[in-house]
Amino acid sequence: MKNLITIAGFLLLAGCSPQKQPQSEPPYVKQNYSESDPAAKLSVSQFTGVVKSIYPAYQISHSNDGGEVKFLPNDVKADTKFVPNNNWYSIKIIKEPNTENWKGLIVEVFNKGSFEESKAVAAKDCQKIFGNIDNRVPAVLYDLENRLNQSPNASISNRQYGYTFHLDASHYNQGYPVTCMVSN
Repeated sequence: MKNLITIAGFLLLAGCSPQKQPQSEPPYVKQNYSESDPAAKLSVSQFTGVVKSIYPAYQISHSNDGGEVKFLPNDVKADTKFVPNNNWYSIKIIKEPNTENWKGLIVEVFNKGSFEESKAVAAKDCQKIFGNIDNRVPAVLYDLENRLNQSPNASISNRQYGYTFHLDASHYNQGYPVTCMVSN
């Protein structure tokens, strides 16, 4: 009987011993990159944390397949889909398949009253987000915005620092958003 009590005591002690708590991923800390460094490596959750710190009032939703995190203003229902020719604003973080790494960022802006404002907000918000991730990116996006404003083309791309940048306003007249896309 004494052995049974001793065994039960050991089992209780083993069950009460401190368990290792799951570690949450540390937040991304902006780094200063040199010209020759590769693109920033972030998980989708770290990237989401960066965007959430800039836009704390925005609601976050996830696609059913888990491949996309979408930020929408709070006055828009989370399941709302874009309807052509209606004001729209969204930020999307695209996940690399079969990993937790980010693959792309898309900022979509459609202000039916102002083509110029749609372009400016899309570019500026991409700059703001990446200004908190990689110090090299805002200048590239600023240059792309200037080139788009001076170009007869409504779509312009660039590849630099391991990123592909694309500013596209080519479908605005058909009622679609201006998009700023950055992918790695």
